[in-house]
Amino acid sequence: MSEGVYYDRRDYAGFWRRLAVDAIDFPVLFILVVLVSAVLISIFPNPEAASPHILFWSGVVISFLYLVVLKRSSLRTLGYRLGRVRIVGLQGERPSIWQLTLRAIFVFLGPLSMVVDVLWLTSDSHRQALRDKFAHTYVIRSQAVPVGHGPVVHATYTILGTGFLFAEVRTAKSHDP
Repeated sequence: MSEGVYYDRRDYAGFWRRLAVDAIDFPVLFILVVLVSAVLISIFPNPEAASPHILFWSGVVISFLYLVVLKRSSLRTLGYRLGRVRIVGLQGERPSIWQLTLRAIFVFLGPLSMVVDVLWLTSDSHRQALRDKFAHTYVIRSQAVPVGHGPVVHATYTILGTGFLFAEVRTAKSHDP
């Protein structure tokens, strides 16, 4: 059985902080995609035929670079910097490219999934959104330090009639959020 870390409940990014981060990051991402697409479309010989493809692939590449590569780096996204948060794995380490890719994919599954995702964290003891549960990550304040270690256990959750098995860090009773 592996061991993970947990933080003081106040160190996990809550609903309003995460909403503010998303309210910054998604417009920035949209603007970047539009700007890159506009530049690429302007240099193509037949822009009418290429525009949908350029827009789609610019969106995929820019989203990956912004939501995965930049978020994983020490620079972080603009929303993460202004929101003074960072993302970590269950052991407190920098998350892998795969973990952040999984989180990014979950965001783009649809508008309803994002609402359910964000609302989920309001009742979760570690304030993990569903995308964090799937990716085994926490969003915490930038200066947060772990307050304890605990075993990583697997808990079953039923969401919309479907059972999921999520890895979680079991907290000590004295530090239970």
